[in-house]
Amino acid sequence: RIPELTAVPGDNPGNPYRAFIDVDSDGRYEPGDGDQLLYAQDANGDGIPDRGTVDLDGNGLNDVIVAGTDPNAGIAFNEDVLMSDWRPVGYPFVGPNRLNGDGSSNGAANGKLRTIRSVTQLDYDISDSWSGYSSLVWSEMLSQIGGRSESLSAIQSGIEGSLLVRDEANASSRKAWFNPFTTQNYACVNRDCSGGVLQTDPNQINTPDVYDQIAFDTPDVATTTLMIFETVLAGDLFEIGSDMVQGAFGIQYRDEELDVDANTISNSLDLWIGVGSPDYVEDRQTTALFGEVRVPFGDMVEVDASIRTEMVKDRSPEDLDHTDYRLGVRYTPLDMLSIRASFNTSFIAPDLVQLYAPPTLQGLSQIGDPFLGTSAFVARTTGGTPTLRPEEADIYNLGFTLFLLENALRIDFDYKYFDFTDRIIRPAAQEILNADRDAAVAAGYSADAAGLAGWVNDPANQQLVIRSPVSNQIQLVLTDQLNAQSMEWEGFDLSVSYDWPTEWGDFNFGVDSTYTMAYDFTSFDGTKTEGAGKRNNNTAAVPPTPEWKANFRTSWNMDEHQVVLYGRYTSKVDDILDGDPFRSFCEGNAGIAGLFGINSATHCPSTFDSQITWDLQYSYSTDSLPFDAHATVQLGVINLTDEEAPQLITLGGLETSLYDPRNRIWYARLKVGI
Repeated sequence: RIPELTAVPGDNPGNPYRAFIDVDSDGRYEPGDGDQLLYAQDANGDGIPDRGTVDLDGNGLNDVIVAGTDPNAGIAFNEDVLMSDWRPVGYPFVGPNRLNGDGSSNGAANGKLRTIRSVTQLDYDISDSWSGYSSLVWSEMLSQIGGRSESLSAIQSGIEGSLLVRDEANASSRKAWFNPFTTQNYACVNRDCSGGVLQTDPNQINTPDVYDQIAFDTPDVATTTLMIFETVLAGDLFEIGSDMVQGAFGIQYRDEELDVDANTISNSLDLWIGVGSPDYVEDRQTTALFGEVRVPFGDMVEVDASIRTEMVKDRSPEDLDHTDYRLGVRYTPLDMLSIRASFNTSFIAPDLVQLYAPPTLQGLSQIGDPFLGTSAFVARTTGGTPTLRPEEADIYNLGFTLFLLENALRIDFDYKYFDFTDRIIRPAAQEILNADRDAAVAAGYSADAAGLAGWVNDPANQQLVIRSPVSNQIQLVLTDQLNAQSMEWEGFDLSVSYDWPTEWGDFNFGVDSTYTMAYDFTSFDGTKTEGAGKRNNNTAAVPPTPEWKANFRTSWNMDEHQVVLYGRYTSKVDDILDGDPFRSFCEGNAGIAGLFGINSATHCPSTFDSQITWDLQYSYSTDSLPFDAHATVQLGVINLTDEEAPQLITLGGLETSLYDPRNRIWYARLKVGI
């Protein structure tokens, strides 16, 4: 919210912008080039430059009355400064009292999660062939997380010297300055801060008391309450020949409520990043009717069909009511072989947070500015979108199960195809930036600094990218929930399991694998992504997707003992640097990269090679405990061979959705049941 701040006055003790006549307009004081220091009138001798009654530069402060270049004609003064790019609580040396003793951050804000859940169910028989149940589920989840931010009004008060802080010496309050410049840590002389001399002037150093008024750690409290009542009846319907048609029918009622109690800074819309939020309560009531029938045709064919319709009541302007269907067929020509096929529709209504949550800070994102060609970490916020449409999908499945070797060997294969429409996504900051550039180009602007200067004020600009009015650097990206155009996933699952009983124990060998044939996505702006086998850094909707993922398993059981060896395999992933805003460190910035210890061969791969890790676990189980208790002791190691995750220039230093940075992990676990 930098544009909402007034200029930092020249009489702020930390302001390093000494006023001078800049002959060559390079911003540096260079006496050898003819630059001259300026001095201001101080008629009352209070040491503060006098100001006139006009504001010629329009910065919100009346201009200083300049006396000239003669030191005897006035006092030294600094210019009023409009900020363009700034992060307020960047404190390497001094910060709020919440910091650790060595000045480092104590991590994320304190949080608390609490869940209470009760389940009551009544089972009953209606007749010899019909039974049912009725259940009531109630749950409440309290989330008390976040709240760490800064106050816009406190920053404004601090830069103008009117911030109230505690004065311990006098047991009262006093007005204080907040220094937003690097002079809080390093001394500057006539705009030159390159000496590396630590600041010793107490008037320029921000004290913890000042930071405590600007930075706060007060969490928001969100309480989600859910009540579900359900009744299901199941039994025989009628006979077809000698086969019985069976059915199940039910009704479900859901009542959910979201109650958000935001902190006081947020309530007053005073957050430095984002805006803030009033307290709010949203609720929704859903009534569902559903039924399923299973129809056998002899011993080899079975058909099942189901339908579910939901009626949703909330304040969304969209129609959230929906009906889903499923039709499945199973064909068993042999005892050793069964073939299955199914088609069903699916529906996901946007939840209350996706619909109604106000914009909240989601953290920092790596971005590359498509206009200016710069890379940075920028803040992004996400809020709800009341006009979200439900997400829908058509799902197809074709598969078989085959038993061989007297049922010791089992093979399962399933081909699957998912066709999503109106997929609910939260776009990545980079997607918003790229869409903003494409809209500018479509409107006739060039994708460079000159084109950006016109685009930022164009009425067609949706203002999802908030830029500095001074430098046009990105300050904030709005990544609200929205409906993408479409998404398709196609692939198959293959599972093989072999049991081998011996007098030395029972062995099992197995593999569960998934092959992704296609993962295609069309975003909200029409951009198409073919994601199978790629990192997909350009979009938030498609994760890094190896074509093959497989889990191998070898186990041995005998009496109370079990040993299991797991193998976890991922195939190679391509296009690692595609869309990565920090690829410039790998392409043409070798000097800068070297300063950070970056090696292109190690930290800038174009492909992640395939990788397999092994986990080993031993278990001992016993039920010979008092009070009929039973227990299991497990000892194990994850990543037995200590495989390392591929290093990458990115937030976190690796692709966390694929790899674990912890390497080898030893563990022990005890489970006791009564």
